[in-house]
Amino acid sequence: MNIAFKEFDAFVKMQFVSIAVASFSWALIIPIITKLQGVLWTTYVIAGFMILARTSAFISPFFKHISLKRSYEVIVVLTILYFFSLFIYFYNVHLFLVVEMILMFCYCIIFSIYGINYNMYIMKHYKADVFRDIQYLEQMIMAGSSIAGFVITGGIDIISNSVETSLYCFMVMLLVSINVDIYNYRKYWKELI
Repeated sequence: MNIAFKEFDAFVKMQFVSIAVASFSWALIIPIITKLQGVLWTTYVIAGFMILARTSAFISPFFKHISLKRSYEVIVVLTILYFFSLFIYFYNVHLFLVVEMILMFCYCIIFSIYGINYNMYIMKHYKADVFRDIQYLEQMIMAGSSIAGFVITGGIDIISNSVETSLYCFMVMLLVSINVDIYNYRKYWKELI
């Protein structure tokens, strides 16, 4: 494997940073959501949510006119909304899970659009071998960051045995992720059409 991080330009490197922070952040909440769904929802409700999430693939083509820049903006807005939705958890866990499900459905749609637009942008502006290296490195960054987040969430659970402690950690990291995304937007995405 011959992928050299230093060979990528500043835009691509910033996307790697954004992906790392986001993947790590979301890995802090995924086990919590999975646990809450397993404890509070029946199997048919979970299956229904999974079906709903997969139907996003049939809906996203209706929004294919959305630009790369706009899809990135929507992701940032959804992330901010998700942050504020976390406060619902402390009020009503069941309501939080419903709001979380709705936001995840929206994420499924917009991430599909963003992913396709992002890949088209990278293919247009970089050579095929660079595009391939970017894809491989992004996958490794997502995997490594997610694994680190899962390990930390597991460790927090062992030490504190409190969902709230993990939730607070996620909230802090989500704020960091939102700030990274806003910086990334202002520096690189704002000028995109």
